[in-house]
Parts: sequence; C-alpha cells; structure tokens
Amino acid sequence: MTKKKPEFIMRDRDRNLMGEPIRYTPIIVIAGSDTYRLALHKVGDEWQVSHPEIGAKVLSLAYFHRGIPMTTRDLTIAQARNMAVQQIDSLIERVGSVKFNSVIQRIIKS
Repeated sequence: MTKKKPEFIMRDRDRNLMGEPIRYTPIIVIAGSDTYRLALHKVGDEWQVSHPEIGAKVLSLAYFHRGIPMTTRDLTIAQARNMAVQQIDSLIERVGSVKFNSVIQRIIKS
C-alpha cells in the first residue's frame, strides 16, 4: 500500500482559497528556535515551496547552470528537495531567523 501524500490549498493575499488541493512532500525547516513543516510541490511544471497551513508561497526554486536560469521541471523529487533545503537556508541566512519567523507568525495570526 502506498502512502498518500498530504495536501493543502493555496490562498491569495486576502486568504481566499485558490484552486484544487495540491499534494506535497514535507520539508522540515528550523529557523532560530521555531520549526516549520513546509510543502515542496509543483505548480505547473515548476517546483516551489509553500507553507501548507497558511497556503502561502515561500519561494520558487531557482536553478542555474553556468549562470543561465534553467527550468526546474526535470528535477527529480530528491534533487528538488535538496535544492529547496539549500534555498530556504539561504533565505533564512539572508533575512535572519527573527524576520523569517515574524513574517510567518504575522500571517498566521491575521
């Protein structure tokens, strides 16, 4: 028996549901003292990471080969997962864990 992937529904800026449920692969992220379970999934052909509880996109995966932007559609789930973890860690390092956490908490509370 295969394990069914979890699902979430994207939301717009006004927190209205958009579209059909999306199956995703969970990614555990630690920012400072907070831990998040984010969603790695495809939108169309491209990979992105979202916060499944609030339905908001965190980032779209960016893939470059020799400085040229490439599509992420042909990445395997393992490749996309590794890339997502690196890019989320880079985002947290760039903005800081305090800001990252405060933005997510502000959205959750609104």
